Amino acid sequence: MRDIHSDVENSGTAAEFARRFRDIHSDPKFTRLVTSRNRLVSFLLLVIFAGYFAFLAMVCWYPSMVAMPLYDGAGVTVGVAAELVLFIVFLAISAIYVSFANGKFDALLSSILTQGKGTR
Repeated sequence: MRDIHSDVENSGTAAEFARRFRDIHSDPKFTRLVTSRNRLVSFLLLVIFAGYFAFLAMVCWYPSMVAMPLYDGAGVTVGVAAELVLFIVFLAISAIYVSFANGKFDALLSSILTQGKGTR
């Protein structure tokens, strides 16, 4: 992975840096990158909020259900099991985002930066 600070230091003047910034910002690939990243983040955030608030609603409105054992004789309650499921879902969401960021988003950003260097 490249160090962006060395790119800035090697780019020359502030005017050159500003021109490169405008070129990258106006690139349709950059717009597509930002749009798809924001869409993915919004969807994943919606899933996180829905899961978290569903769990809170269950705790607030059905505390007796949350306190029930998962099965007869179990030491684990429904609430603990639900929280464990939420933890696993949140971990999976993090893995999904990292997968997209390291795969699709980094490749697109690299092509944008490479194209920007070619126009110097």
